[in-house]
Amino acid sequence: MSLRPLLRTFTTSPNAPKTKNVGLYGMSKILTLSDISKTSESSKIAVQNLVNTLKSPPSTSSPLTPLTTLRRLDEISRIICLTIDPSELLRNTHHSPNYRTSACSTFTEIGNLIDGLNADVGIYDVAKNLEGGVGEGWGKEERRMLKAVVREYEMDGINLPTSSRNLAQSLKGMITVLETSYTSNAGEGEFFKYHDPAGMGGRIFGDGVEGGI
Repeated sequence: MSLRPLLRTFTTSPNAPKTKNVGLYGMSKILTLSDISKTSESSKIAVQNLVNTLKSPPSTSSPLTPLTTLRRLDEISRIICLTIDPSELLRNTHHSPNYRTSACSTFTEIGNLIDGLNADVGIYDVAKNLEGGVGEGWGKEERRMLKAVVREYEMDGINLPTSSRNLAQSLKGMITVLETSYTSNAGEGEFFKYHDPAGMGGRIFGDGVEGGI
């Protein structure tokens, strides 16, 4: 995912005039605790709407052009970045446990959304089919982006047999669970019981590991 939206979100001029409703870390959409989950929900809806237009395009009377399709893929990435990156910042730096917990939930929800998108054969097929539509109007940036999208899907195992692809996704999900547990424990500095789908044993806590992993 591109970091450009993140830069636009957090970069402000020191001489910029002060405005009302400047949220946490300058994020205008996050003014209160409840805004964290609201942002997550609105982002998930927006992403799903874009996915629907890609997998079920308009009638042949007004089909999506290859370039428009690519830009909608980019818009999905942009929306996700503007949601998961702030939640990552909040869950690691906010002083309030309530904010950290809410941000951690949002991070997990959007992470699961990303995993689902990365395993979506329909979206991969849309991107793969675009390779035959590269033509006039495509600059170097668009060509590189399309190549990167297809390559990233294939590196995640999208073109593997179903059983192997499911195993790869399961392992990625397990890594996310462990990473989230570690972040929570580091913030709280106390024992944390976590879901252990692999039966690895032990408990993770703020300053070490008990029982071994």
